[in-house]
Amino acid sequence: MKRSANRPVSARCRRWLAAWVAWVAVVAGLVAAGAPWAMAQSEDAELQKTFAEGVRLYKEGNFKDAETAFNKVLAANPKDSVTAELREIAGMKTLMEMYMRGVEGGADDKIRAMARYLVSRYDGKGEMPTVPNDDDIRGLVERAVGTKGETFQERFQAKLDLGDKARDHAMPFLQPYLEGDGGNSEHAIDVCAYIGGDSIWPLCEMLKSDNEKLRRNVVIALGRIRDKRVVADLKYINEYDKDTVAKDLAKIALVQVTGDLSWNAKASAQLFFDRGRDQFLAHSALIPAPDRKWWVWRWDAANKKLKKRTVRWFQYNEYLAEESAYRATQADPNFSQGWELLTAVNLQMFMEYDTIKVATTDPEEKNALEKVQTEVHNKLVMGAPGGQLAAYGALEMALDSNKSEVALAACDLLGEIATENSVPQQDTLGKVTESILRALDYQDKRVRYAAARALCKITPNHGFARIDHTMNRLTEALGEYGSEAVLVIAENPDAVNTMLEGLSKRHFSVFWAAAAKEGLWRARGFPMEDVIICDYQALLKPVVSSEFGANRFTPRERVVAETLLQSLAADYRTRDVPILVICTEEEKPQAEANLKSNATRENGKANVKDFIVRGAGQFNFDEIDAKIKACLTERSPAGGLNRSVREAVMAAQALGALDPDATAFKVEDALKGLVANATQAAKPPGRNPDIVVASMQALGKLVRRVRDYTMIQANVMGGLRECLMHPEVATEDRVRGAVAYAVGEVFKAHGRVAWSKDLHTALLDNLKTMKDPAARLEVGRCLGKLDLTPQERAEIFQIGRDHGIATE
Repeated sequence: MKRSANRPVSARCRRWLAAWVAWVAVVAGLVAAGAPWAMAQSEDAELQKTFAEGVRLYKEGNFKDAETAFNKVLAANPKDSVTAELREIAGMKTLMEMYMRGVEGGADDKIRAMARYLVSRYDGKGEMPTVPNDDDIRGLVERAVGTKGETFQERFQAKLDLGDKARDHAMPFLQPYLEGDGGNSEHAIDVCAYIGGDSIWPLCEMLKSDNEKLRRNVVIALGRIRDKRVVADLKYINEYDKDTVAKDLAKIALVQVTGDLSWNAKASAQLFFDRGRDQFLAHSALIPAPDRKWWVWRWDAANKKLKKRTVRWFQYNEYLAEESAYRATQADPNFSQGWELLTAVNLQMFMEYDTIKVATTDPEEKNALEKVQTEVHNKLVMGAPGGQLAAYGALEMALDSNKSEVALAACDLLGEIATENSVPQQDTLGKVTESILRALDYQDKRVRYAAARALCKITPNHGFARIDHTMNRLTEALGEYGSEAVLVIAENPDAVNTMLEGLSKRHFSVFWAAAAKEGLWRARGFPMEDVIICDYQALLKPVVSSEFGANRFTPRERVVAETLLQSLAADYRTRDVPILVICTEEEKPQAEANLKSNATRENGKANVKDFIVRGAGQFNFDEIDAKIKACLTERSPAGGLNRSVREAVMAAQALGALDPDATAFKVEDALKGLVANATQAAKPPGRNPDIVVASMQALGKLVRRVRDYTMIQANVMGGLRECLMHPEVATEDRVRGAVAYAVGEVFKAHGRVAWSKDLHTALLDNLKTMKDPAARLEVGRCLGKLDLTPQERAEIFQIGRDHGIATE
């Protein structure tokens, strides 16, 4: 029956309707009130979606678009709960790969920034997950491979734990299962595939085993991982393995990794070289291991198992590159590029140890470095069969990649191993000739000097391009002042000018950088500073950062920023250089607190020694001078040579080794350059006595081989007389003693023709006035090399009696 349109609504219905309207209103109010929450949920979901897309693009190798996605996430500054979810989306393994790939200040900087940002907020503590102990890892491996009949869920959870926490630490425990057949080995392969990129280096080492089953299973695992870094290892198995099954499996794995047949385009030796070169040229930013250690895996053939070796963080890439270069020479001993790369890598490792050894003041650190450096040196010697051409190739590689330390060491190596007249002729070896001549104009003057020294030691008797330029470089090196190098990093022009003027008057070699980034670049260059004087504010400015968003200095920006102080502390070239901090009296308490909190780094601590207090824009230079000298005394005990002194001394030694009868170099230019060091000793900013003494020792060796006394008379004797006749020219006894040694060598080679009355008188006067017994003895030896008359001998003997030489 139909209700009438005019029929009244019952009271019960009215109550029900009112309640329903009220309920709708409440719900509507709640929805309205919760709109921000709903919107926030939507934004978080969108952020996760953007990040997941970035991870997908990164894994596909589309780094440019991945950076764009990551930039959006970073700019949104996600809250902690979302950050935790983002870490779960990527997985710690992927984050570590991103951290390694990103190059500070380079094209992939935002990839590194994203990884560093998420890792730095791990559990809100800035900590990495800790690696389980060996017993726990062993237990996880046993569950993951199903040794006790574990369920799929149990095996799956164990695999996740191994991949997220143990990573490559699990590989030695997986090895026994990879050596077998059946289900356990299949599960072990599955675990390796899940661990992914972290497992590839220990797996590649296992390929060196003589166990066929192990090699086969490792090949299968590498194919499933699909990491292109292992193409060379798989190609080597395909080319050289005696097991035909392993060869066929390697072919399948290569297609899985590359996606096509492109792997067949190059031989394994070339593939190993390509990989090693990339590792050698890579930035030294490494995977930040959870326990703050860096290690490499090696196969122990005697014990048939993996072994792990901890290495220094800055050399991790080089150990990888060394292994790749070695494998290239194994694959093809005639592959010259392999020997070149092996030489370059070991030269870099040797130079890095040498640099730290010079810089550090810790005796235990020096001893430890010397032991490891000896090992690296032995490797370099063992790599010598690559020969002179390998050294030239290493030099070319270093020049192309702007690796100054390697170029310098390669030049020195060429000078040591080259045989007489071994500068290659242009028509026979082409570019090889160009490399060392190219080094003469390299941006780092240490390399220019080293190239000139090498050419000087080779002593070619035929002319070559720019031979005069080579001599100019050596005399330029001789001209290094040898005074202590001080780097001033400050922005205030008035303070800088005052500092430069005041320090220059005290005969320091002063360099200036106006900004923190420029200061860091300069501190890593040549000459590496003996002391850094830096404005307090500049020390805390970022030098490495990912600049995203309109505001460069937002809180999230500082998460991925690195200050000048931290960079100086982290770099092996600068971490031990003493730092004096400029500040006002009011700033000093806060500066001390801030520098202390910012100085600690996982790889070292900044060497802040003292403060220079600036009062009303003025400096107390007597106090500054004392503080610098205190730093130098602590850093370089008496008898040590600073860097620019060493360059000048080595240049002098190279010139002194010339053979006038077998070189195309102009010997007269060498004579002039060596003598100039003695005659310039008293002229500002002054010649370092060590340089003058080394120059005179080199001159003495050279003049004995110059048969033409006319050349000696024209280029040498005037300067030597000046030094001996005018004490203000050579003020120190040891300098005048060294000059006397050079004169004595002239006497020895040319006899009485080199004698003159004024020179004889000058020698006797020095014999009377010198206080240093060793210097007086050198003058006596000088006179003894001359055919003296009886009257002259009596005169010298009388001086000896009068001055106590004969009786003391």
